[in-house]
Amino acid sequence: MRIQKSFSSRILYIRTQAEAIALRYASQLLAAITILIGISVCSLRIPARESTVSATNPWRIVTLESMQNQAAQPLHPPVLLDDALIWRKPGDSALTYTRLDASAEYRLDWLRGIPVQWSALESNGHIFLIWRTISQDLWVALLSSEGEQMTAPVEMARESVTDFHAALLNRNALVVAWLEGDSLQIRAVDASGRPHPTIMLQDNVKQFAFTASRDAFIAVWQTGDSLFTAPVTFNSDLLVIPDDNTQTLASFILPPDAWLARLEILQNT
Repeated sequence: MRIQKSFSSRILYIRTQAEAIALRYASQLLAAITILIGISVCSLRIPARESTVSATNPWRIVTLESMQNQAAQPLHPPVLLDDALIWRKPGDSALTYTRLDASAEYRLDWLRGIPVQWSALESNGHIFLIWRTISQDLWVALLSSEGEQMTAPVEMARESVTDFHAALLNRNALVVAWLEGDSLQIRAVDASGRPHPTIMLQDNVKQFAFTASRDAFIAVWQTGDSLFTAPVTFNSDLLVIPDDNTQTLASFILPPDAWLARLEILQNT
């Protein structure tokens, strides 16, 4: 009995060891297969340039080079109006005005430059269209409420505009603020699309936000590690009224590898 029991225990031990070895090798084999699948997927040929979109290939490989060559969809959302939107179609270098009821569509190929940032504000039957180009120029033009051209493009600033914000005045004029290098600039455009003199609001600015607030405008900007704000008002000639009422909103210290990417102003309505 002892011999039989000892022999059975040894067989059970050998089987357990064999199963453990088999399980270990199965795990290693599965890991190797997984790695081979990953290598195979990663080794698929990815086009260095933008691929062609077709019925059999609905995907587009977007590279920085393709964006600079004006061949890819820009990373700017459409601007939604009351009954239309202004956007850039994938692969197109011009903006498009599209009615939401699909009754009309216009390719705005008369605009100057390649738009990379744009805004549109409706006012008394027409639309102020403002856009920044890939060469960092800033332009403005008037459209009708149906999206048709009313004025020729007018250049607001040249070559070094990195961001802009726009808002309407109560008397249906437009106010545009932009960052030119590290200088915060502001300029008004009347109801006929004619720009007035440019005023420099602040220098040494990293980021800014700008919005309308009742009879004045509010500007917020970052200088160094602090945020500042000041009201901006205009006289009857659409010129900025000087105001020294600049206030500090906040001070902060960011980690060495961090930065403030964008400012936004939220208002209660």
